[in-house]
Amino acid sequence: MNVIQTEQLQKAYDGLAVLQGVDLQVPQGAVFAFLGNNGSGKSTTIRILTGLLRADAGKAEVLGMDITRQRLPVLAQIGALVESPALYPNLTAAECLSIACRLKNVSLRDIDRVLDVVEMRAARQRRIGQFSLGMKQRLAIAMTLIGAPKLLILDEPTNGLDPQGMQDIRTLIQQLPARQDCSVFVSSHLLDEVEKMASHVALLHKGRVIAQENLLTLKQKQVRRLKLVCHPLDSTAELLERMSLRSEQDTDGLWLDGLSSADLTPLLQHLLAHDVEIFEARWHQPSLEDWFVGQQTQALEASHAMA
Repeated sequence: MNVIQTEQLQKAYDGLAVLQGVDLQVPQGAVFAFLGNNGSGKSTTIRILTGLLRADAGKAEVLGMDITRQRLPVLAQIGALVESPALYPNLTAAECLSIACRLKNVSLRDIDRVLDVVEMRAARQRRIGQFSLGMKQRLAIAMTLIGAPKLLILDEPTNGLDPQGMQDIRTLIQQLPARQDCSVFVSSHLLDEVEKMASHVALLHKGRVIAQENLLTLKQKQVRRLKLVCHPLDSTAELLERMSLRSEQDTDGLWLDGLSSADLTPLLQHLLAHDVEIFEARWHQPSLEDWFVGQQTQALEASHAMA
C-alpha cells in the first residue's frame, strides 16, 4: 500500500508553472526523502499534500483518501511540520503539547508518550524559550506525533541544526516507523543526512519527479570507480585504451569504471611494467550526491536536446 500517491500533479503561480506533472508513490513504513534544489517545487508539493494548497490539476491521495475531497479525514490521521515550527516561547513543553491535544481531541495523557519518543520527558515543565534549536525541533516533531498519526510529513526537519542536533533528529526519524507504526515523508536538501536515514528517495527537478528509488536498490545499482593518481596521464590513458579500458582524466589522475577488485593487481602490475608512476589507487563508491548530480545533469541534457 502507498501512503502517498500522486498522479500528474500540477500547480502554477501567476502563470508560472511550479509543478508540471508530479508522480509520487510513497510505500507504507518508509522513511521517504523528497529531494530537490531550492525552487524545484518541494514545498508546494508538501502544501498540497497537507491541504494547505489546491492543485490546479492532477490527483493526490494521502492514506488512500483524496486530499481535496476528504481533507479533514486526512488531516486527522497525519502529523505535519511545514517549514519552521510555530512554538510559543513563554509556554512550557507540556503546555504547548496540550494545545495540540485539544486541537486533535486527544487525551492529555498522550503528552508524556510523545515526550518519551523524542526523549524530552525531563524538559516537560521547562519554558520553550530556554530550549536550544535542536530541542525546539524535537518538540515540534513531538507535536506531529500527538494522536499517533499514520503518516508524518516533515519539511526540512534538520535545517539550521548543529551536527549533534542533526544526528539526534536523524536517529529519531529513522526509528519512527518501527517505534510508532507510521510512515515518514521528509523533504531535505542535506544529501549526506538523507543517505544515512532514508529508505526511499525521489528527486524533483523543475517541477517533475525525474527519479524514484529504494535507497538500498540504488546503492546496489551504483558501480564503484577506481581513481588512479599517476604520471604521465596522457600516455597512461592511451595505454589503458589499448587494454580496452576507457578512462576519464581530471587534474591529478584517471577515473576507470567497470573494474572488480580482482582486476586491480594485474592492472597495476601492467602499468608499472610500462614505466607508469603510480602514486595512489583508490576505490570510490558513488554517494547519493553523485546520483543527485548525475540525475540532474541527465535531465538538463535531455531538455537541451529537446529545445
